[in-house]
Amino acid sequence: MFKSKLPLILFVLSVGCLNAQKVANVKHQKWEFGLQVGAMQGQTDINDFGIKENNPGGGLLLRYHLDNNIAIRGNLLYGEITGADENYDKKKDRGFSFYAPVAEGSVLVELDFLGNRRWKDNGAFRRTFSPYIFGGAGYSITKPNTNYNEAQNISRRADILLDQSNTQKGQFVMPLGLGARFDVNENWVLGIETGLRVTFNDYLDGISASGNPRKRDTYSMTAVTLTYRFPFASDKDHDGIPDSEDACPDAKGTDATKGCPDSDGDGIADNLDSCPDAKGAKGSAGCPDTDGDGIADKSDVCPNDKGTVATGGCPDKDKDGIIDEKDTCPDVF
Repeated sequence: MFKSKLPLILFVLSVGCLNAQKVANVKHQKWEFGLQVGAMQGQTDINDFGIKENNPGGGLLLRYHLDNNIAIRGNLLYGEITGADENYDKKKDRGFSFYAPVAEGSVLVELDFLGNRRWKDNGAFRRTFSPYIFGGAGYSITKPNTNYNEAQNISRRADILLDQSNTQKGQFVMPLGLGARFDVNENWVLGIETGLRVTFNDYLDGISASGNPRKRDTYSMTAVTLTYRFPFASDKDHDGIPDSEDACPDAKGTDATKGCPDSDGDGIADNLDSCPDAKGAKGSAGCPDTDGDGIADKSDVCPNDKGTVATGGCPDKDKDGIIDEKDTCPDVF
């Protein structure tokens, strides 16, 4: 089971690391807290994947956004898994059954594929429907109550005794899953997800030697989530940048300009841009520089040919201070 999930685990972790290295467009709604309610199901020596043994489950979650695409999440779940041979034609004669309460705590990494769509370049919020995947690690505590139907399984007596003495009440788990979320508004988020919990033992149902000792038990949870984003910081201009980090708290701006307006979108704030209505470069004080010589076109005598400040932006190959156009010997100083 673990080997079959290894590619997904590596994918989640590798993409997460790549995203963590990006220059993030982080907004101040970094924290979310919410509820999850749904159905829990075991995949054990008795039951398989399906809908015959669904049981109510729920919990709490706390999410911290590292950037718009990746988040760390703390997860608490409680529910119950059950199983009965009588629900499966091939196992009816054995007559085993069990129920086990499950309490789980885990830490997950979430990758939200369309998270960047929530924030426009000007910092405005946009409602988004986005899919995500998650993976992580945790610990679950279970207490299986197993009916081995011993009167009908005398031939399994030795294996049943072995199972009764080896049943574990706690195990490490590896949650893996996917989901989708939709922004009801800037603060409330509705979602649905399903996740498998890979375990490293065969005793969620109290059955191993008397069942299939080669199979590892797992359980899954499918839930609807409702979370609230906490706007921890004041943001007077509503550009998504908290006032404490905003160089222009009274005028909408961008992350690139530390919250200040940038009318031409060249990454240079209007108050530092000599040409705020025309895209330019930092080297030319925000003004257009067609030939890229660091001299703004408006001050460049030869705007289409690279030159120097000394020659007003015109070429001077021999560097004698006379522009090539007027130099009788342009290649000789």
